[in-house]
Amino acid sequence: MQRLFSWARARGRFVRLWAFLAVGLLIAGCATNMTQERERSAALRNIGQAYLMQRDFTAALSKLLEAEVVYADDPILQNYLGLAYRAKARFAEAADHFSQAMALDPDYAPARNNLGETYLAMARWDDAIAVFEPLSEALLYATPHFVDINLGWAYFNRNDIPAALRHYQKAADYYRQGTPKDVNYLKAQRGVARCLAAQGRLEAARQIISDTIALAPDFAPLFLDLGRIEFERRDFLASAEAYRKVIALAPDSMEAREAQIALQQLH
Repeated sequence: MQRLFSWARARGRFVRLWAFLAVGLLIAGCATNMTQERERSAALRNIGQAYLMQRDFTAALSKLLEAEVVYADDPILQNYLGLAYRAKARFAEAADHFSQAMALDPDYAPARNNLGETYLAMARWDDAIAVFEPLSEALLYATPHFVDINLGWAYFNRNDIPAALRHYQKAADYYRQGTPKDVNYLKAQRGVARCLAAQGRLEAARQIISDTIALAPDFAPLFLDLGRIEFERRDFLASAEAYRKVIALAPDSMEAREAQIALQQLH
């Protein structure tokens, strides 16, 4: 009887050992499969990214969706999917994928910025502000001036002119601290002038635009702004001159079409 109990105990230990080994092998196999799925998904994602960079958005979306079927819990993939949908003007789907990317990685700043820009395109001003405000105050965010320009536009469209002016000025000040001036500096200055004009401070707005034109004399949108400001100042000759400058600088642009309409209204 004692030998029987000993055999039973040994058999129990043997079964438990094999069960333990089986579970371990199963876990290892699952981990291997998961790794393989992630690697395959990443490879498809990289092809999709290449198509995005080539501006072949249909091909990009096809590959990225294929990658999502293989492995969806990748914030970079979800961000790329958002970019592909946004490029095709499918803003609701884009916002959904950017939101998924943020849910997977709350610190993934590109997805947050892209979500905010998508809300701007959808004219969802309050949602855009809610997304951008944390980035504006983030000390480690690399390009806060871009965020402040976007916040300026969102607040301006909400008709909160003081908040819009504050963010546009904050963006412009960023460049005055030594960052080389680029087209986004022009956007910031245009935003400041737009806000000043909305507050009835036309002389200050005109000065901002004139100073910025001195930096970028071939940038047609600045002359469109100047034409509007001169019109508000009732200096119709100066307004017409500014509008003609827009047409001369960028004859096939949307700004030129706006300037042409404005000229027709002046005559």
